[in-house]
Amino acid sequence: MNALLPVLLISISLIMACSRTTLENTNQTNSKSSNTQQIAYITQDTEYYSTSPTQGRPADGLISKGTKVTIKNNIGSYSLITIPTNVDVYVVSNALHLDSK
Repeated sequence: MNALLPVLLISISLIMACSRTTLENTNQTNSKSSNTQQIAYITQDTEYYSTSPTQGRPADGLISKGTKVTIKNNIGSYSLITIPTNVDVYVVSNALHLDSK
């Protein structure tokens, strides 16, 4: 039983590293393929994540309802956006309303 613990810990570490690398590679691929950026507004006070929506820690902050943002990339249920301070962050996609202009 004690001999399996190191193997288990190494396996978990490898799985976590592979998952993080896959998400980063997906972000790079999607960013390259999508040159069209869209303007949107935050529809409700929304938590944001600076490194990844799966960063494994609490959100880095809150974006206020009505904030104008630029959508850089949609990644499933999350989107990579640029907030008014020119910082790229991740938010849940359903908190965004596209500008109709």
